[in-house]
Amino acid sequence: MISEKDIKPKADVFFESSYEVANKVGGIYTVVRSKIPSMLKYYGENYFLIGFYNQSNARYEFIQTKTPPEFKEIFSALQKQGIKCFYGEWATPDKPKTILIDIGQFKHKVNEIKSRLWEWYGIDSIESNWWFDEPVCWSWAVGVLLEQIVKSKNFKGKKIVSQFHEWMSGIGLLYLKHQKAKIGTVFTTHATMLGRTMASCNKNFQSMIYESLRKGYALPEREEYKYRVQAKHQTEVNCAKYADAFTTVSEVTGNEAHYILGKKPDVLLPNGLTLDKYPSMEELAIKHIEHKKEIIKFLKAYFLPYYKINTEDPRLLFLSGRYEFTNKGIHFYINALAMLNEQLKKEKSNIDVFAFIFVPADIVSEKEEVVISVEKINAIENDIEQMYDEFKETLLDIFCQTKLDEIDKEIKEFLIQTKMDNLKKQAIAFRRPDETPPLCAFNLRNPNEDPILESLKSHNLLNREEDRVKVIFYPAYLSSTDSRLLSMDYDEIVSGCSCGVFPSLYEPWGYTPVEAGALGLASVTTNFSGYGKYLSRTRKQKGGIYVLDCNNKSEENISADLYKLLLNFIKMPKKEWVGQKYIAKKLVQNVDWKILSKNYITAHNFAYNKVFKK
Repeated sequence: MISEKDIKPKADVFFESSYEVANKVGGIYTVVRSKIPSMLKYYGENYFLIGFYNQSNARYEFIQTKTPPEFKEIFSALQKQGIKCFYGEWATPDKPKTILIDIGQFKHKVNEIKSRLWEWYGIDSIESNWWFDEPVCWSWAVGVLLEQIVKSKNFKGKKIVSQFHEWMSGIGLLYLKHQKAKIGTVFTTHATMLGRTMASCNKNFQSMIYESLRKGYALPEREEYKYRVQAKHQTEVNCAKYADAFTTVSEVTGNEAHYILGKKPDVLLPNGLTLDKYPSMEELAIKHIEHKKEIIKFLKAYFLPYYKINTEDPRLLFLSGRYEFTNKGIHFYINALAMLNEQLKKEKSNIDVFAFIFVPADIVSEKEEVVISVEKINAIENDIEQMYDEFKETLLDIFCQTKLDEIDKEIKEFLIQTKMDNLKKQAIAFRRPDETPPLCAFNLRNPNEDPILESLKSHNLLNREEDRVKVIFYPAYLSSTDSRLLSMDYDEIVSGCSCGVFPSLYEPWGYTPVEAGALGLASVTTNFSGYGKYLSRTRKQKGGIYVLDCNNKSEENISADLYKLLLNFIKMPKKEWVGQKYIAKKLVQNVDWKILSKNYITAHNFAYNKVFKK
């Protein structure tokens, strides 16, 4: 096994730029952030991150410090161009050196920048909007910053390599290449823009790529215009072409890049986690009990006003991710849940399966009836807790001091004198026996056009009392600061559940099953995800993290396979189920950054050799 100690970086200084440095937007934030300890072990004081200055996020994510002498002159020169640089630390445990770039006074140059990109690289951005324009301005500024660093007397003689994540930072790379700056460049695509868009419209996207590569077919000309992503796609094509090292995050994305961008990656960079930061299985066993209890409390508030549910040993499933109905396999999840519901009803099972869908959507507000139910169950619980000490002391006196033939009478009189009547009134107000629990915990802006709600209804997943599978669509970001509904962070939900379900048709890597495994949770993924394929090739133990085979299979067959897996898992004896948790935890050990970070150094050294060993 290759570890961090087996390879050394050749660059004297390394800069890593991403739009998501100290600015959480998507999954790249996790990649860059979790990798920091490993990068610091390799580069130490010579490791720098460059990110986008988002004032609201920087307030919590960034610690501004005094600008060191070697950057003062550079920052001053850039300030005159409208590029404002903030020097400091990313507010992580390791506090890496970080430069955030504010383009507030620079963005007026966007049309000039886009003109240069057309002249230099043929990037057609005439129809682009601010979702393209803002990252382009920022990334261009990153290129200008790095150019000045390379030219600076303070960095004279230093051999520098810089990595650019995604098209959003790739313009900086293209700027440096045009300026012929002597700096090694690494471009990493975590997913191609055109590929993601095509996959959402074509359920057989992965099979199409495989067949096209096998037969030597090229991407049809001007295909990017068909999907209206020409500016981003052409940026990616040029970055892949001109980077000294072109990288992707998995074999799946490597094939996609080969077909979509017309270039094979030089190095694969699988995504990892710093697993030392996760609890041990012993700690997770305690956390599971604690967090499961919190989830069940929410389920009681959600369902008990309408009918009785089995919370003795419920099965808690969840799916999470972006709202990409097809790409994330949400349709497979719903199909499988519908089959599971029918089967459990047919068997007259008393098991209740609670299936969460944690997918952020366009929400207006929390559902009032859910908020009220949560408030009422909290009020009842608080009243009972307040009565507990009084109950304990008085009942102890009754049992110890009262004559045996008068104990029943004394207890009844005591209960009458307490808040029991008040509790009964609260219990009556809590119930809505003539209604049905909502499918969604929030009011959506366009509920009649929502694919998840429509699919749940069409599959008869309606949260009726007779349904053994109950569904909760929770379209908001999870946070322990949300005191109105489910007051839990994502990691707490994961550790409290029974199984994570991530049946993606398009997933360049897929952190969700890895994070689940690190938190001691069994899960399901597919071999169309980067991690699923990686696991299929490297695993030495069955179970724990199940990989659905999607190759050359219909939607019906994939859904049926997922249903069988879930049915088996739900009926699994507790001892075997606990064993699956241990296997999942063990399986993710091979994606620790201690092992995978060496791939990054390989890519950096590849770029170094291209520039400095000519």
